[in-house]
Amino acid sequence: RDKTIERWLSAKLKEFDLQKYLSHRRNMQWIAEASPKSFLEFIENDIQKGSPILNEIFVIRPNRCGLTDTQIFYTELLFGLECIAWNEDYLPQVTQILLHLCAYKNDSNWDNRPSHSLERIYRFVMPCTCAPLGKRITILRSLQRRYPDAVHDVCLSWLKGLNSEASFTTQNFRWRWSAQRPDYYSKGVQRYPANDQLREMYEMMMTNFEWREDNIVELLELSMHQYMKSLRKDIIDSVRARLDGIKGNDTICKELREEIYRHWECQDTWWSLKGENLQLYRDLLHDLTLQDVINANKHLFDDIYLNDPDSGIDYLTENSVD
Repeated sequence: RDKTIERWLSAKLKEFDLQKYLSHRRNMQWIAEASPKSFLEFIENDIQKGSPILNEIFVIRPNRCGLTDTQIFYTELLFGLECIAWNEDYLPQVTQILLHLCAYKNDSNWDNRPSHSLERIYRFVMPCTCAPLGKRITILRSLQRRYPDAVHDVCLSWLKGLNSEASFTTQNFRWRWSAQRPDYYSKGVQRYPANDQLREMYEMMMTNFEWREDNIVELLELSMHQYMKSLRKDIIDSVRARLDGIKGNDTICKELREEIYRHWECQDTWWSLKGENLQLYRDLLHDLTLQDVINANKHLFDDIYLNDPDSGIDYLTENSVD
């Protein structure tokens, strides 16, 4: 029966153009449940033909009649992919399609987007797939050369997600594979990955890493989380190796100084860096800062209050400079 349905749906989906897709888009999730293989082939065939349907539905369009500023026509397609991703046999195909879809510009405020689907499918805690972590890493590594930027973003969200206290699930089929879904609550959830798994995702993220100002700031902030302790020295050494190009960068120095100050101010908390760990960043900040009198001290006057943790002067001390 499944093969009969599969052949029938496959033939019908081959007839789809943009008009037919839009007419049936509310049914795409049920089509995916009836025949995951036919659904994936429909998307892959469109990509091979130059994406005539995808190129249209992934355009963010103004919404003149609704409650939101924009409207999208790809939500049901993503929902179908999210449902199929629960089965580890289909995860390589789903991942490749979603990585391809990440190339479409999306400046809307919609939560439904390919990058968010990948983030939830691949996250470490309660991933929205039955595929084990080892297989997920293997899939990403096999697609890294073809989609370097999108894989970098997945790895970055994976690492940042280790600090998240909340998680949102993706879509589920009504009946297909319902017995295969992982029961996270009865078995318990492993909070953090092993060091080798952490390093593997980090190394994938750093492949073709663009050493831009904003990326460096994000990398340093990430390294200050407690779960990154096994990679902390590697990250600081990588930044220090590029001092010639970033020394004196006001944005990097400012953001790093504020992070150091935040940890210094909250020494009684479990998450703050202390002692030698915090000193690593103090030393890095010293090396990043130009040492002439003006550049070394101009941060003290960024606000109407003096801010110098080394001298015991902080934002709570009212020492106006005017």
